[in-house]
Amino acid sequence: MTTLSDASSDSVVCENIGPRERARRLRWGVGCAAVAVGLSAALVATHAPHVWRLTAFVPFVLAGFGFFQAREHTCISNVARNVRNMDDGDKPVTDAAEIRQLAAQARRVYVQSFASAAVLTLVLLFLP
Repeated sequence: MTTLSDASSDSVVCENIGPRERARRLRWGVGCAAVAVGLSAALVATHAPHVWRLTAFVPFVLAGFGFFQAREHTCISNVARNVRNMDDGDKPVTDAAEIRQLAAQARRVYVQSFASAAVLTLVLLFLP
């Protein structure tokens, strides 16, 4: 793992989840994406009112959480609790710079998840 003093904070990825935890989040993302795609297909196939298509936003966001947490090596729940789980249980994170970096990564996960869900939902709204 790169330490914060080794590079600028923009290029550093502090990990707070290990490989098994990342794999769990990736599986979660795939499952939620499957639900979102299935729901979207059903809504389009049944010509459901466009307002109902907004319901796909939720599984799209949840899928994004899974995918982006796995990519960022960052669990947003762990960040909120200032812990890390490198596949050996929760351990406290005490370094202030690392806490700030993890918080920035968690914000990226939130922004990317909501932005991607908004774009996908918008595309769904424009389908016939």
